[in-house]
Amino acid sequence: MFYVAKAKRQLQMFYVAKAKRQLQMFYVAKAKRQLQMFYVTKAKRQLQMFYVAKAKRQLQMFYVAKAKRQLQMFYVAKAKRQLQLCRDIFDSSNC
Repeated sequence: MFYVAKAKRQLQMFYVAKAKRQLQMFYVAKAKRQLQMFYVTKAKRQLQMFYVAKAKRQLQMFYVAKAKRQLQMFYVAKAKRQLQLCRDIFDSSNC
């Protein structure tokens, strides 16, 4: 009787310890997955923000350069017209 009770206790302790280990492994694995998902999501957001910011800067630089070219062309054309007008006036006054 004594050995039967002792064997039952040992068996019970064995299964309790086994269940604890499995539960611990389950929660450790679950925590690892959640942490990995968190860092993957965080990295994706940071990468997305980086590329959005980069694209914004490139677009801004493109439009600034385009506006500079258009302004330069406008003022060159305006200066040419004024110069031609002055030449026309000067030539007609010497006739």
